Amino acid sequence: PSPRPRFLASPRLPCSLFLLTLSLLLPLPALAQGSLENLKDPNYWSQLCTLLSTTKPEEALPACERAIELRQRDPQLWARYGQLQVKLQKYPEALASLAQAVKQQPRYAQALTDQCIAWVALKQKEAAILACEEALKQDRYWGNRSAVIAQRYRSIAIDQPEVYEQAVKFYDQALTDKPNDSLTLFYRAEALEKLGNYAMAIESSQLALQGNGNWEPEIPMRAWYVRGLAHRHENQLEFAVQSFDQAIHLEPND
Repeated sequence: PSPRPRFLASPRLPCSLFLLTLSLLLPLPALAQGSLENLKDPNYWSQLCTLLSTTKPEEALPACERAIELRQRDPQLWARYGQLQVKLQKYPEALASLAQAVKQQPRYAQALTDQCIAWVALKQKEAAILACEEALKQDRYWGNRSAVIAQRYRSIAIDQPEVYEQAVKFYDQALTDKPNDSLTLFYRAEALEKLGNYAMAIESSQLALQGNGNWEPEIPMRAWYVRGLAHRHENQLEFAVQSFDQAIHLEPND
């Protein structure tokens, strides 16, 4: 006879751990229909919000909302919820949530950066610049954002050569501590392409693709795209097509 699954056979597995594992395998609507909808432990809902944010962002929203309902003055919950809304391109809602985070913690660099990202998406230049520059003044509460990200979106909002030059210097300084950071190398390549330094942009894009992979899933496609643009400007058309083909392989519908 086939053996029983070990996690069922073992008496050492705590019941609570088994139930938590089982709950994470169920979709959120199934959880909400049961007795858990009345659970008043904000830690549970906060953890569920975090876990679902990366794999099922739409389903993470109700969990985040439940956590906030139970702990309304927690800036970290508001920041996490706002960042999730930015990811889902719900920018007005994100700005309202992030404002709550900043209200509770004015030095919350992560929330300020996400405000800047949302304002950039809404093409509100002045508000974006203000939020990013306020974030860059901070030295804490960055969460999963960084000063490199704030600098990048500040550059996009202003969109002037001198700002891209400042950004390249900023990225170079950041790379002294983390020379293989893919995200910083990609932002550097973007800025160099804007400045017309195409050979350096190609090199920085290649280094980004060979780096530590510290970036969002959609960024490798953009790194290939920036590399293709730079090759095209250099009239290296075969290399440009090869780079664009790599980008299309990662995102066929772009």
